Amino acid sequence: TLFADGDTIFCAPPHAMLAAALNSHHLAASREIRGLTSATSAALSSTLELSTAVLSYRRSPHTAQFLRTLMQRVALHGASEQVHFPRVYATQRARGLRVMVVPHEWVFQRCRADFKPCVLSGAVRAIHGRCMLTMSGH
Repeated sequence: TLFADGDTIFCAPPHAMLAAALNSHHLAASREIRGLTSATSAALSSTLELSTAVLSYRRSPHTAQFLRTLMQRVALHGASEQVHFPRVYATQRARGLRVMVVPHEWVFQRCRADFKPCVLSGAVRAIHGRCMLTMSGH
């Protein structure tokens, strides 16, 4: 199953991008970081915040519990799923949820005026971000 924010454009078919990840993981997600190269992204700790912009998951008790807990927190405390994702992810990871952190270029969060210049190394598979059609940042 694929969940993608409405402001995401796929540059390649998403099933080809994420299907392999789900052979050995329950969930595939990208980092909530902009402008990393593949080498830098791979070297960072998996404890960094993950993005809910594009999530791919397979049906399992682990993902059902993860999604149920995430939506319960949204319903009880308000805010978006991105706000609650880090805490729910940490709890469910400790209970056996396996998450593949996809390379940064797979789900690129475009450069914006409020972030430092972006650097990419590799093919971009999806672009996430408001006003991305103009890519102007305005």
